[in-house]
Amino acid sequence: MIENDLDDRPQYTPWIAALWVEPDMRRRGIAAKLMEAARKQASARGHAFCYLCARPDNSPYYLALGFKQIESEVSGLNLFSISC
Repeated sequence: MIENDLDDRPQYTPWIAALWVEPDMRRRGIAAKLMEAARKQASARGHAFCYLCARPDNSPYYLALGFKQIESEVSGLNLFSISC
């Protein structure tokens, strides 16, 4: 979790960012668990929402996890929010 991951949108904070799961470890729920931990941390700090940006080809994954797409094609990325 970081304060800002996209200079074009400073009004959104905090961000779930720089989350990476090695390809051979994917499809095991690791990323979802890491995002849930970030959401809990943000909630404990008093935030109502978390944000993330992703390439358009990854958008279906975040939508399936319950994120809501709030903008598209901002510096080539889609922006998402989810309650903390």
